[in-house]
Amino acid sequence: VLHRVRVEAGRLAVGDRVLAEVDAAGRMGARRHHTATHLLHAALREVLGSHVKQAGSLVAPERLRFDFSHFEGIGEEELAAIEAFVNRAVMADYTVETREMPLEQALESGAIAFFGDRYGETVRVVRIDPVSTELCGGTHVARTGQIGVVRIVSERGVAAGVRRIEAVAGIPALAAVAADRRLLAEIARHLGAGGEDVLTALDRRLERLRRLEKEVDALQLKLARGESGQGAAAVTVGDLKVITRRAEGLERGQRRELADSLRLQDPAAVVVLGAADGGKASLLVALGKTAAERIDARKVIRVLGPLVGGGGGGRPDLAEAGGKRPEAIDQALAAAPGAVEELLA
Repeated sequence: VLHRVRVEAGRLAVGDRVLAEVDAAGRMGARRHHTATHLLHAALREVLGSHVKQAGSLVAPERLRFDFSHFEGIGEEELAAIEAFVNRAVMADYTVETREMPLEQALESGAIAFFGDRYGETVRVVRIDPVSTELCGGTHVARTGQIGVVRIVSERGVAAGVRRIEAVAGIPALAAVAADRRLLAEIARHLGAGGEDVLTALDRRLERLRRLEKEVDALQLKLARGESGQGAAAVTVGDLKVITRRAEGLERGQRRELADSLRLQDPAAVVVLGAADGGKASLLVALGKTAAERIDARKVIRVLGPLVGGGGGGRPDLAEAGGKRPEAIDQALAAAPGAVEELLA
């Protein structure tokens, strides 16, 4: 047995006698998470299919990380089934057996091997009958019941065809459960509900929020329509009427609704709206029925878009552009009549 050490105080010399002690708690944590990794691998193959293969792992006293080959994300029901499989194996309190044997004999016994070129002639087989048999040189619990409980923390993709599950076992798993309980209690306190009523109370709050958001949207749009003559400019160009205005505080869909309401009022209308949205410029050109027979909204937006540092496109009667120069919105709006005049010419 060879130890690599770091001297933190004093000196160490050849011939000195030292006392080595294993960190019992840390060692047991590593054992729990290592055996849990084997159970997790078995669960993944059972629930997702035998195509699942280990693609890397981390075993630590406080957590585990397991990378594996799989072609798509894992749904909540599948994750629940995987976690349930592992914890059923934990509660079954299976014996964890370790044996050394020739590699060929181990493979013939059905042991799962990884990174085959790293194995010597004699290998160590860890068997958790009846759920798992793998080649492994690491430390494990004596019985699965010593794991206590396993909790999956997250699942995500890390590369093409490779997924990652992170989980905790034993004391860290109990701590995760306690943290969830505290969070649920805090949510219940904020909602003024408890127990199973939390979901009902949350649904009521969300429904009320959605209703209020719709009311706010409707009021904003109503206000914008009512102020369509304020802050707006209407210029007659040939037989068309170019209406330009700022439309701040409106979502994209609301700006479209405002433009629709303006162009429906006058078939000859060329509506040009501008707004600063998230530090960027947004322009919209909408044409009334008569105007759409004379010019193309996309050609108007191609003239105005570059003025705000961007570009766009759309349909012949409705086009939009975005840009990185919101300070140039007024300049673009002022240029709209000239753009229409050039297109008519």
